[in-house]
Amino acid sequence: MKRSEFFAVSAAVAAAMILTSCSSTTPLSKSPAGYDPANPLYLLAAPGDRQADPDRYFGHEYQQINARRGATNQSIRPDNLLGLAMSGGGIRSAAFQLGILSGIHSTKYKDRPILEQVDYISSVSGGSWASGAYWGTTNSDDAFFANLDAYAKSGTNARNWQAAARILRHEQRVSIFDVTTQRKERWQDDIKYAYCADGDIDLSKHLSDTRCLKTRGRPYPIFNSTHSFVCREDAKLGSYPFETTPDYVGTIVDSTKSGYSGFFMSLSATNLVWANDKWLWFGDRPGSMLSLALAHSSGVVGGLPFLLQYSMTASRGGAPIPGMRATYNLDDGGKSDNLGLLPLLERGVNTIIVSQMGQDDNLIDLPFSREQARTYLRANLYEKFNPLTVPLVHNESYQCGRKSGAQQGKLILIRPTPRNVREFLHNLERNNRPAFDEFFQEEKSLDEHVFPMTATMRQEYSTILIRSYYLLGKYIAETFLPDALAGKLPDL
Repeated sequence: MKRSEFFAVSAAVAAAMILTSCSSTTPLSKSPAGYDPANPLYLLAAPGDRQADPDRYFGHEYQQINARRGATNQSIRPDNLLGLAMSGGGIRSAAFQLGILSGIHSTKYKDRPILEQVDYISSVSGGSWASGAYWGTTNSDDAFFANLDAYAKSGTNARNWQAAARILRHEQRVSIFDVTTQRKERWQDDIKYAYCADGDIDLSKHLSDTRCLKTRGRPYPIFNSTHSFVCREDAKLGSYPFETTPDYVGTIVDSTKSGYSGFFMSLSATNLVWANDKWLWFGDRPGSMLSLALAHSSGVVGGLPFLLQYSMTASRGGAPIPGMRATYNLDDGGKSDNLGLLPLLERGVNTIIVSQMGQDDNLIDLPFSREQARTYLRANLYEKFNPLTVPLVHNESYQCGRKSGAQQGKLILIRPTPRNVREFLHNLERNNRPAFDEFFQEEKSLDEHVFPMTATMRQEYSTILIRSYYLLGKYIAETFLPDALAGKLPDL
């Protein structure tokens, strides 16, 4: 795709999404309270159950969010929730989303860094790699992003450029995955090597493990996967959303055609086991490890894609659990919602920043997420395609995640557009001419795609392309978000 073609397509598809009528009239199922260590499993009769009573089902999340805000021991819904949804898109998306995180860390709104004000990060695939790397690092936010910034700007001149290069990696080590090896095991190991550099985290112990102290002061993470009956590489209705959080795994819907309910299971329960099936010779691995959550959030691999499907089982006292299937097949979250938007809609988050670096043409993600939200959450997301006026911030009253009454909802869509890419490149030329020259030398060698629309499923990119994705995300966040959060309508 030529640059002029990318600009024309991008202007035509940039979308504003308006949220309306997000309430559920489905009665609550007769399930245990949302967070009850004595009975840490509940079934849902319908996808909208948790929407109708958020304090009941999300009180454990609210406790952590309120504590981060300075209000301890409160399990009631905080006001003015702010969420960040980070799309999939492979290692180029991981780099872009880490740049977004760096930009909102370095940028202030109402005299505070924006990242300190984000309550939730909901992510998919490459976005989950970025979220997991940030959430799991034992470095301070300042040190973590300073090292990535330095590497992105100048390559090996960063203080710890080897660690930064592992996180902002330019290749996926899939060429060594021949048919005689356990691809799923190797995929998880590769993700752990790149994004769990300070050590893998057992999500079930993040509140009690002293090594995880910094994670408790960061936004609450939601890692999104897909569960379905058929292993496939495309996104279709009938692929059901599945989420992993530090406290629960589960889904709001098991199947629209079966008698199975949605379920959520505590990862820290001593009498419940959530585990992956045995690999051929590697043995079992815990089902609650961060690297495993990132692996099945991103189960599409390689230049010639093939789908990795992780078979997960739930049991109680060694026996199957009534009302649940024996096996849940989990794979790439992009097959059910490549934006990571559904969990934030279900939780009624007041302001949602959607950072989109997904499909190659970016035409697929928005319509599909809209259909999923309408099907499962009764939420209406209208896309307005207008190549001349492209508003990216909208305010709309909608009822979602409350028992009664309307909220004021805001959705902010961040994505590469003709204007912000052009301004980013001009800024790079002025402030970092060596990186600018290196970037354009690399771009000349690209045959079919032009930055930032390089193909998602490439096994390998140049280091300067990955560094440029990071710097683009950082630039967009720093130049766009403060005005957007203030209710202005900046033109990207």
